[in-house]
Amino acid sequence: MTRVLIIEDEQMAAESLWEEIRKLRPEWELISVQESVQGSIKVLRNTTPDLIFMDVHLSDGISFEIFKQHEFSIPIIFTTAYDEYAIDAFRHNSIHYLLKPVDPLYLKEAIDKYEASEISVSKAFEKISKMIEPDPFQKRFSVQIRDKIHSIPVEDVAFFLGEDKYVYLFTAEGKKFLIDTTLRDLEKKLDPKLFFRINRKFIVSFGSIREMIAYSKSRVKVMLTPEPPNPVDAVVSVERSPDFKKWINR
Repeated sequence: MTRVLIIEDEQMAAESLWEEIRKLRPEWELISVQESVQGSIKVLRNTTPDLIFMDVHLSDGISFEIFKQHEFSIPIIFTTAYDEYAIDAFRHNSIHYLLKPVDPLYLKEAIDKYEASEISVSKAFEKISKMIEPDPFQKRFSVQIRDKIHSIPVEDVAFFLGEDKYVYLFTAEGKKFLIDTTLRDLEKKLDPKLFFRINRKFIVSFGSIREMIAYSKSRVKVMLTPEPPNPVDAVVSVERSPDFKKWINR
C-alpha cells in the first residue's frame, strides 16, 4: 500500500486532488494533509510517506524551504498553478510536475511514472543485493596431488564417497581425490539443489545421475557417471527415499 502525504494550502484543492487519486488508486492511504512549510517538516520528521504531492506556494512560504530544513529522498509530484518553478522542482526529488487545475489524465500519467520508477528501483535493489550477498555454499575444493595443490570447481564434482574414516571426491572425468572433511560437514556446505546425500556413504550431484533402477523395499539404485569403485553400490536408503524422490523431481 502506498502512503501519501499531500502538501497543499488550499483545502478544496487538497480534497479534490485526493478524490482524483482515490479514483485511480483506491487502495492508497492518505496519512496527512499539510498546508505549511513548518507543518510539513514536523510530519516528515515523524513519518516517512511513500509519495508526496506538493504545491509550491504554501501558507507560510515556498515549499522549497522544506528541503533546506529537512533532508529526505521521497519521490514528489508537484502540483502548482505556476510553471516557472519546474526547473527548481526537478532539483528536489520530483518525478512529475502538474499544473493546476490538475488534469486527471496527467495525474494518471504521473502516478504510472511513480509506480514504474518504484518497480525499477526495487528490481535494481534486488539485483544489487544478490550481487553483494555472500554465497553460503562452497564453490571450490582444494586437493593435493603429490606436492601440488589444485582447486576443483564444484561443477566438476560427480559425487563424494565416504569409506571408513576417509572421504573421497570423484570428478565427472573419473578422477578420485582424498579431501579433509566429513560427509556431515559437506551436507552443510553444498547447494541442496545440486547435491543429495542418498545414504551414509554417498553424496551425489544431480548431473552425475545416469539412470535409476527400482530396488528392494521401494528403494532406488542410482547409476552414476563415473561409476563408483566396486563393490560399492549407490542405493538410496529407505529413510531418505521420500526426500530423494522430491529432490529428483524439482
